[in-house]
Amino acid sequence: MEEPISERAAQFLAWLRDGIPVEAGARKYWVFSRGEAKERLKELISEERYVEAKEFARALSQTYLPSAKYVTKSFRVSFPSYLWLVKRASETGTTFTELIRNFMVAELEQILENLNTNSASESSQYPAEKLREVEDTLKEWRKQDVKERAQTLRLQMPYFPEMSLNLWEVCIEEVIESTLRKGSVAGFEEETRMLLAQTRIFDEVTIRCLHETYPEHLQGELVRSNSDISLEFNFRFMAWGSLSKDHRAITAQAELNEVFGQDKLEQLLKVLNLPLREENPSWFKMNLLSGKIELLESKEVLFNGLQIPEKRDQKGWEDFTNKILRMFTDETEKVKEQLDVALSQEEYKEVQELTNSLAVLTRRGKIIRYGIDSLRLLMGSKSQVVSFNLPEIILAAWEAFGTGSLEALIEGGGN
Repeated sequence: MEEPISERAAQFLAWLRDGIPVEAGARKYWVFSRGEAKERLKELISEERYVEAKEFARALSQTYLPSAKYVTKSFRVSFPSYLWLVKRASETGTTFTELIRNFMVAELEQILENLNTNSASESSQYPAEKLREVEDTLKEWRKQDVKERAQTLRLQMPYFPEMSLNLWEVCIEEVIESTLRKGSVAGFEEETRMLLAQTRIFDEVTIRCLHETYPEHLQGELVRSNSDISLEFNFRFMAWGSLSKDHRAITAQAELNEVFGQDKLEQLLKVLNLPLREENPSWFKMNLLSGKIELLESKEVLFNGLQIPEKRDQKGWEDFTNKILRMFTDETEKVKEQLDVALSQEEYKEVQELTNSLAVLTRRGKIIRYGIDSLRLLMGSKSQVVSFNLPEIILAAWEAFGTGSLEALIEGGGN
């Protein structure tokens, strides 16, 4: 007996052979001729195996007619396969759907040619009129204009629970530091400190409250620029705004209004680009990691010219991380040397500036590490979803006789 297959493929073969699909368990099906199914039904009844007999009787009572109506098919693929689609679409000026259709059509045309050859000697197994019905639908599908929404290339990121709260804390520290720098440069140093003190976003309780009230948003994105493709990881989080049970930001806005006056407060907020709104929270986007991404003919993926290791290659990821962070580690060592000199000469104002520089470098290094962790997570999972529309009968034929896997189709097309 043949190996059990998917339900749609079994239904297609049952229609093609005038047989019936019978469930084999684990969402797989066997295909029997009607004569075989009738004999098997009698055997099961005589053996008092009524549950199995019921399934055969149910299958014999139904008719299977795959149609030319359009259905939506979604595939979950790995990031390298998704990147191949992006790269090929960029090179050819086509859409994902057109690319996938072209490869499916080529494969199915070969399959139908083989089936037609077989049907010449086994006409009872593969009736020519049914094969023509598949061929006609395939030709019609090939001529159809593809209507597809513009690709945003926003990546589906796997859930990363172990990074969330720590990442909130580090990113909020970065926002506070950059906000203080902006305010100081614009002559609003004290006012900025007061605003931060009033909103108290650096308070540990507040950070935990924000983390619990507004889930983290880790985003991956591919950005096309001519022939180059860049990969970005961003952490989108809420740092200021109204909370569900805590109107601290609204209260802060009213109090600062009294202290500074409306004009000065508006000027301060404009400089800092921090809109304190009463209705909606204010979101910040922190870049974790970004760089040029390349897919080689060998299917290896490069990030900023460095080969991305396999997910389980611990030593490879350590080396990759060290190379990405080299400019930070080199700069950190340089600042530490300057700090030693400043300490020995008791230049404490310079010590203050250098320790702040080390804090910034350390914090930014942590953020980039989270970006590298995101890259590793993305590379190690089939998280990308690709969907397109096609005739049901074509999908059934492809699942019955073709690869039935978008990943395998891409692998074959990419060679």
